[in-house]
Amino acid sequence: MSISAESLHDGNDIEQLFYEIEKDARAKTLTALLAHYRRESSVIFCNTKQQCQDVADALQAQGFHALGLHGDLEQKDGNQVLVRYANKSCSILIATDVAAHGLHIKDLQAVINYELAHDPEVHIHRIGRAGSKGPALSLYTRPRRTRSMPSRPIRKARWFQPCPNH
Repeated sequence: MSISAESLHDGNDIEQLFYEIEKDARAKTLTALLAHYRRESSVIFCNTKQQCQDVADALQAQGFHALGLHGDLEQKDGNQVLVRYANKSCSILIATDVAAHGLHIKDLQAVINYELAHDPEVHIHRIGRAGSKGPALSLYTRPRRTRSMPSRPIRKARWFQPCPNH
């Protein structure tokens, strides 16, 4: 796996699955998706540093090899997270958009939006990291869908997918 500067991507050739959830079911749904898809490399995007760390802590407590990457980490700690993710000693990277800005992760198998980005263009940049190796999965609550999604049509999108049972 290599990590390098990000390339631009329009998101139209990536399979996108959107899961409508109740707000209090977000963590349980994330766990079910990770168990269902079982990817060797995934990035989960969160909107805040605190949420990023909370998700990382919760996944670690459940036995997932997950690490958080956010602005509250010291530079050396952030670099160590990337090294561990690159050498596959960690299969799940939980990141904020700012911390992951400029990263392109080769052979990334899935991108999960724990929450939709506030800006539709940020959404496109997030899912662009998934490339053709895997799906982009997004969790959302009904009010967030209309505010956060790109205004142009998304070709490979499926909405209202039932959460995999696990």
